[in-house]
Amino acid sequence: MKKIISYIILITLVVLLSGCKNNSHKKIGILIYDKEDTFMKEYLTSVINTIEEEYYYEVGFADRNQLKQTSQFINFIDRKFDLIIVNAVDRLQSGSFIEKAEQNNIPLIFINREPQSLLNDSKNSYYVGSDSKNTGLLQANIVKEMVANYKIKDKNNDGTIQTIILKGEQSHQDSESRTIEFIDSLGKLDVSYELLAISVANWDRKQAFDKMKELDQMLDNIELIVSNNDDMALGAVDYLKEKYGEIDLKIIGVDGTNSGLNAIDNNEIYATVTNDIVAQTEAIKKITDYLLKGIIDSDFNYEERFQLIKGEIVKK
Repeated sequence: MKKIISYIILITLVVLLSGCKNNSHKKIGILIYDKEDTFMKEYLTSVINTIEEEYYYEVGFADRNQLKQTSQFINFIDRKFDLIIVNAVDRLQSGSFIEKAEQNNIPLIFINREPQSLLNDSKNSYYVGSDSKNTGLLQANIVKEMVANYKIKDKNNDGTIQTIILKGEQSHQDSESRTIEFIDSLGKLDVSYELLAISVANWDRKQAFDKMKELDQMLDNIELIVSNNDDMALGAVDYLKEKYGEIDLKIIGVDGTNSGLNAIDNNEIYATVTNDIVAQTEAIKKITDYLLKGIIDSDFNYEERFQLIKGEIVKK
């Protein structure tokens, strides 16, 4: 009885989503840090749509719990999956994942959350994600264009943009790089601004709402909100609509999620920088076909362990 119960627990831990018409196909495990993350929902859907006709897959959601994700990872290893795609809860765990995968000759593709480990030391580990420095630069270019065309309301007529930044997770490579590059680029573009606050909301819409509530006393002075992703930008929209019934300042996001693009159409967010899911999914598929089928795309650089995809500006 104990063995049966343990088996059931182990399977339910991992197999939250699976599929493929032919179970004889190569097996791919997909680990996602949080099933509630809007961007990762769209990302996962794109990956599944790309691989499901050719590969068997299973998805494990970690709910931002590293111990849970590690158990899911070990389960895929023990069941001899042919490849594991990892959207890590904790980047610091990537080294042990790579080591365990190397011991079992199982390739890894890290996505979206850059591994805190040198992939060049691995025989068959890759990373696919956004070019986060480029994202910060593009957000700064949006601000430059807005200033040049008088699209930011100067509430106090001081010629300076009073700004707050809604930041993703501390230590996440995208939130750090996007924030630093945005600030550096504003300086290089000779944009006069005053940074009133950097508030960490962990990519989460509800947390961004709460952070805006904490910043309520300075709202009358804020002229621009720059967010590391669309969900946090939407959290700011939610709070401003609740408090004022309208959006009286400019908001810039990142990702180009469906909800973010709808907010642009509704004049709630001014612009976003795409985190190109299609291009990243194409890179994942090419690496997967190379690792599992030996298919080589002559235009793709398989020697480059980090595949960084640039974004584009989207505005109304």
